[in-house]
Amino acid sequence: MARIDPVAIRDSMSTKRDGIDSIDLQSGIDIAIPLEFGGAQPAFFGANPAIQSNYQTGNFTGSTQLGASCNVAVVTVTPHCNGTHTECAGHITLDPIYVSEIPAIVFSPALLVTVNGDSPIEASHLESFLDRYNDVIETLVIRTTPNENSKRHRNYDREPATWFHPDAISLIVAQGLRHLVVDLPSIDPADSTDLPAHHEFWSVRDGSVVNEAGRSRTITEMVFVPDSILDGRYAFCNSWPLLETDASPSRPVLFRYRD
Repeated sequence: MARIDPVAIRDSMSTKRDGIDSIDLQSGIDIAIPLEFGGAQPAFFGANPAIQSNYQTGNFTGSTQLGASCNVAVVTVTPHCNGTHTECAGHITLDPIYVSEIPAIVFSPALLVTVNGDSPIEASHLESFLDRYNDVIETLVIRTTPNENSKRHRNYDREPATWFHPDAISLIVAQGLRHLVVDLPSIDPADSTDLPAHHEFWSVRDGSVVNEAGRSRTITEMVFVPDSILDGRYAFCNSWPLLETDASPSRPVLFRYRD
């Protein structure tokens, strides 16, 4: 597994955030899972697969293969369950909060770490990293082991994934991190009825009480980080359509820093 010691990461990181001139703009690494309509997709919480069909109106069918002048597709997707997505506090609040209210993430200082996914993720798994880097990162990307390629199309109802203990999320929030990126379908167990890790991350109390810091935080789930990508520091970008929803399909990208 491509991981390095926390001390090695510390020694490689500046005590100040790197400027854009130190980022290798040609090194973008997509960590989103491509959504293959009609193909293998990740699945979670009993959701139907995402589908694409031809738009139809009157005598028009939106397919050039069927004789139309252009292709016009209708896409049906459940963002939380069908693949890589980014969500905001509106996922758990009574009052509507939309991921479109949060600006796209542009070159956020990030740290990629690999943790054991055979058991729930606790604060002790992260504190050796976060105690050192809270002043130089604002995004944490977590890859879990075993890191099998099947994560690209795993049915998580049949093969449940690990999750985060609330104490791990408390540590992340205490360090001032704004964005959490995971290769899991959820940071809580699928059968959780109160979603304590989500509530802790967004600082949501009593249904809809969320502070401004919580409103700006995002969780991106169901990414896939290949083993060939080393643990360490990156610049993180992420964007999503401006839809008034609590979650949206997204395209997270890691950029390497120049040597």
